[in-house]
Amino acid sequence: MYKLIRIVALIAIVFLTSCEGSTRKTWQITNNSSFKVALSVDSLSQELVTNSIAPGTTETILVTDTRGGSSHPGPITEWLSFTIQSGYSVLTKDPLNDSNWSVYSHQTSKVPSEYTHSFQFYFDDSDF
Repeated sequence: MYKLIRIVALIAIVFLTSCEGSTRKTWQITNNSSFKVALSVDSLSQELVTNSIAPGTTETILVTDTRGGSSHPGPITEWLSFTIQSGYSVLTKDPLNDSNWSVYSHQTSKVPSEYTHSFQFYFDDSDF
């Protein structure tokens, strides 16, 4: 009987921990301008990306996975700082303003609860 209780308890623990779910967030920047730009993105604790983005391409700058499924995407730029420039021209569209980002959210699984949130920042020639 004791052995049966242990087996049932172990199965319950495995089942309950597998129901926790997760949330994946992806930040992307799309260069819709006609020229190559230099990109530097930093977080509070480490440099994430120092790269260039060719015209018409998208660069993923950060991907995070957290435990627990959340339908709320949360703040977009709270932990990031950006520099985007082309030659001597600096981007005038503010990448630190959350309203300048497009947010796409999708529930990928109900049990366990899993969500993906994609944050996308677009700019073109008129933004310099």
